[in-house]
Formats: sequence, structure tokens, C-alpha cells
Amino acid sequence: MEAVEHGLTERIRAILAERPDLLNRPFREYPLYPLYAEGWYTPLVFAVVPGRVESVRVLLEYSADATVRSPDGRNLSELAQEKGHEEVAELLKQHRTAMGSRRQ
Repeated sequence: MEAVEHGLTERIRAILAERPDLLNRPFREYPLYPLYAEGWYTPLVFAVVPGRVESVRVLLEYSADATVRSPDGRNLSELAQEKGHEEVAELLKQHRTAMGSRRQ
């Protein structure tokens, strides 16, 4: 998702509009980091961990699953805060609040 950070937002939006199944698919066989194999590293997680604000914004706009939890139970907002990405944590909190008000 760093493509968004490099000005390719429209291309990413086009891909997500055409292939929404890619949005919440976990990366199951990524050999470089053991947690990827746990099946919880989605595109949104990949954007949250390094603090890619615009990528997080675009993925949430396309209804990425923000309820994903790490294997130890942390939610994405907690993970962002732990990494020092306050703006990302705030985006996730706002999204969670907006989703909660839509359900009522």
C-alpha cells in the first residue's frame, strides 16, 4: 500500500473497486515475518504498522476490516499507538465510532 504514499491513489482505488476480494485477504505465505503466516496481516495491517496514513485512509474508505486483531489480541488502533502512529490510531478510532453509529 505504499503506492498510495507515492501518488498512485487513483490506481489503488481502481484496483480495489475492481477486485474488492483483495481488500481483506490475509497474506498467508509471506516468508520474511512469522506473523504473516498467522493469517492476520491484511493490506490494512501492512498500512497500519509503518504508519501510512493515506493508505489507511483509502483502505478504510473501501471498507477494509478494521476489526482485525493481532495474535496476542491487540486491535489495530492499539498497535498503531504502540508504534507511535497517533494519526493512524485516531483514524481507526474515528472509523470504529462511525461504524458503531451506523449499526444503531
